[in-house]
Amino acid sequence: MYDICFRDDGCDPVNNKGCSGGDGCYLIFGSDTSCLPAGGQEVGQRCKIAWDCVGGAVCSQILPPETTGFCLKVCKIQEDCQNFETCISNGIYGICQGAVEVK
Repeated sequence: MYDICFRDDGCDPVNNKGCSGGDGCYLIFGSDTSCLPAGGQEVGQRCKIAWDCVGGAVCSQILPPETTGFCLKVCKIQEDCQNFETCISNGIYGICQGAVEVK
C-alpha cells in the first residue's frame, strides 16, 4: 500500500486554470486543488484514478483497478453544470451529477 501526498496549488478546477504545461487542475480533497499531468478521459468517459480525467473533472470512483468510475465535471455553483445535472457541493467545490452518457 502506498500513500500519495498532494500539495494544494490553489488552481481553479471549475475552469481548469492556474496550471502550467500539460497539467490540469484537479480537486483532490474537500477544497484542496492540485496541478497534475492532465489525463485524456472526457466528462462521461470511464476512469480509474482522478488524473485519468481531463483537468476540471474528477473520477467518480477511485477504487482498486478492477473497478472503474466516470469522469464528472467540477462545479462551484449550479450554473457550472449542464441543464440535466445538479451541482452537489462538498465545501467550496462540488461535482455535477445527473445523467451520464457513457462514451
